[in-house]
Amino acid sequence: MSYFTINVSKQDYNNSFFRPAHGDWEAEYCTAPASVLQYAVQRTLQLQQDYYNEELSSLKQEIYFLKQELDFAKAFLGDPQGKWGIHQLGMGYLFFAEKSLVATQLPAYYDENDFTKKFRVAMALQPLISVMFFNSPFLNGRLTGLLSNRLRVWANTDNDRCGYLPFAFDDHNKFEDYAQYALDVPMYFIYRNGRYVIPNHMSFRNFLSNGFMDDKGENYSATMDDWETHLSTLFPQVRLKKFLEMRGADSGNHSSILSLASIWTGLMYNNGVLDEVYKIISKWTHSDILHLDECLNKDGLNTRFMGHAMLDLLKELVSLSKQGLSERNIRNEHDATEEIYLEPLFEVLAKKRTSSDILISEFHHEWSSEVKPIYNKHYL
Repeated sequence: MSYFTINVSKQDYNNSFFRPAHGDWEAEYCTAPASVLQYAVQRTLQLQQDYYNEELSSLKQEIYFLKQELDFAKAFLGDPQGKWGIHQLGMGYLFFAEKSLVATQLPAYYDENDFTKKFRVAMALQPLISVMFFNSPFLNGRLTGLLSNRLRVWANTDNDRCGYLPFAFDDHNKFEDYAQYALDVPMYFIYRNGRYVIPNHMSFRNFLSNGFMDDKGENYSATMDDWETHLSTLFPQVRLKKFLEMRGADSGNHSSILSLASIWTGLMYNNGVLDEVYKIISKWTHSDILHLDECLNKDGLNTRFMGHAMLDLLKELVSLSKQGLSERNIRNEHDATEEIYLEPLFEVLAKKRTSSDILISEFHHEWSSEVKPIYNKHYL
């Protein structure tokens, strides 16, 4: 018995929230009828503990874990609705069960001033880097009209905690700006004594100042663990931790994951390259990037931005990254530098086709508008 089930194609993966996969996902949140839980409690009370000690212990544990699963799901999805307790999922909740992203984490800033520049560069470049990794054009076995349906899901998930952060485009953004942003994001939950407690759309700032009382009359005050938990539930396109986490790209095959880590490394770890990139993006605004993000998801590599062809901008960025990797001069056993991992990106730009473009073409031609062959050819 499970309160939260994610169905992936024909396979069921129970109690899974962030399982990476390609293809079609459907999310379903349901609760067992109240009578089931009532029966379990009654049965527990009826058992003679001396004689049925082992069964009693097992049943209590089952009830406990079922309750935790329900609390956890409610923390994200809210209370069940309808006659049968079925939660009506909107697009905003599907981010738990959609196509995966791959996050690149770089210990890329040395001090706050270094962070200011790199945070702005990372946020501004997120849509440009991501377009080369677009890999999710399907939903429920059909084309969506977009190159990255995953991006659409995140765009409709939770505007309080997702997307592009406006203050990142300020030349003087600091650590404090991120902290102030995080304080005003509504909390998902706190964790106390083995259970999830839901603060009912309370911002962390409010929680920090006033605490809150749950429906049982128990009072809670903010702790450092609560703050760390809260920070882990923020999902902007670039997330600040003790490193910078780039969250914009669709997941792909092994070579694409290496390419993603490599292009960011080349752009971020070389001061000269970073300065050149900063010159490119220094006039771009938050609204520019929002518009670009939307255009790229429809038009891909054919997009024009700020008077430039997208292909020309991307070629310049990949070339700058190659320079940065070459000057790092870290070599493998074959005496090759890290720039070899950029080869798949040069191929994307040369062919003018992302992975999504290829999948869409195969869907229309080789696969006769049927998505199932994707599992045979690409991912299994």
